[in-house]
Amino acid sequence: MNRSYFWIFLLIHLAGKHSAGAHNTYFLPGDAFFHTVLTEETLNRIEEEKNPIFNYSRPEFLDNSLCGYAGFSKLEFRNMPIELKQRLRQVYDELREDVPKRIEIRDEIIYKQGEFGDIAVKTGNQLTREVNGFSVFVVNDTFLSTRFVLGLKYNEDWGEQVTAFGHDRNHVHLESFIQTPEAIAEDWRDSKLVAPLSTECPVVSNKNISVPVLASPSCKFMVLKHPDVQELADADKNNSMYEISTAGVTRYIKKGKHWVRQKPRRLR
Repeated sequence: MNRSYFWIFLLIHLAGKHSAGAHNTYFLPGDAFFHTVLTEETLNRIEEEKNPIFNYSRPEFLDNSLCGYAGFSKLEFRNMPIELKQRLRQVYDELREDVPKRIEIRDEIIYKQGEFGDIAVKTGNQLTREVNGFSVFVVNDTFLSTRFVLGLKYNEDWGEQVTAFGHDRNHVHLESFIQTPEAIAEDWRDSKLVAPLSTECPVVSNKNISVPVLASPSCKFMVLKHPDVQELADADKNNSMYEISTAGVTRYIKKGKHWVRQKPRRLR
């Protein structure tokens, strides 16, 4: 292994081992994308909203750290065009033809005060949750997935931006969606070549983490067929993706680490 790759890999490994002293990272102002998950519940909600809000989704393979959060957890799309909502629904329905929806059913529990503290009490109701929604990367309309790697943040100022949310620089760590030494090296190498996602952000402060950033009307949605973003670099699993914008829908297939345009089966 190349010596520089070895040290990068070691840093990633150690960051995971010391998550108790680290932070959980949402969208930072210099990131190339905002990541969310598309479920039927999300679609039902945004179809009823003029200015829908999307929640940031950290990959499930990243541990939850104990020292708070950095970044913004919500993205608001003002006056979202109805055709964009319809295309998200169409892509979701088409993907569900190949990837059936999986539902988790669990008992609803509330906590009541007991003699020695709060106790868990079942209400008798059951809650359902879609557990295999589709990963969505909101990116600039100028982002070239045929040239750059979808899933890399390309944020050259991530360290300073994390500390601006009130974190000790000694505990700052990079939460990468693609955790290979080669990907991290490429992220650093090309960070100046990829523009940050065009958003209007609130003041950077740990008090504003839940305040939505405003998306540019020209941004586009990249929807992956495979729900596990840890497999982003695996062409055998993540072999299909849809690009959704106000201009229409484009389907891609994976060739190596980049994507190649294909014709959609029936979407417009």
